[in-house]
Amino acid sequence: MFMPCSDEFKYARRFKRLDWYIATHRPELTSGLYDVDVFEPRESLHEAKGGENRILERNYRIIRNIKGKEIIIIDDVMTTGQSVADYKEEIERCGGKVVAAIFYGKTITMPPLPLIRMSVWGSHIVQAAKTRAK
Repeated sequence: MFMPCSDEFKYARRFKRLDWYIATHRPELTSGLYDVDVFEPRESLHEAKGGENRILERNYRIIRNIKGKEIIIIDDVMTTGQSVADYKEEIERCGGKVVAAIFYGKTITMPPLPLIRMSVWGSHIVQAAKTRAK
């Protein structure tokens, strides 16, 4: 099952291609894309201020019967793990058994471009100076 997003549009856009792939290439599996109803928008957790002090707003409900199903949670990134832990609890409350979680992306902070250039050129200049000194 896919991890619910901040709104229904993002949820469908983010996971529709993977849902298609599973349906096309693994017909014995279901993706769970349509087992979840994202019923109202909420602030994106990746952009929310306050870190661990924020209260997770549940903007989804599981609408299909998942009782007895083994479930893998799929999400794009994991930041604190708070939302995936909450989702796991909800799946288990509905009778599903979470057997794994997969995250196919990574959150990174990109340094400013001038700092990258300075680092690259600085290394080049130092190497050139060492070569000339020999």
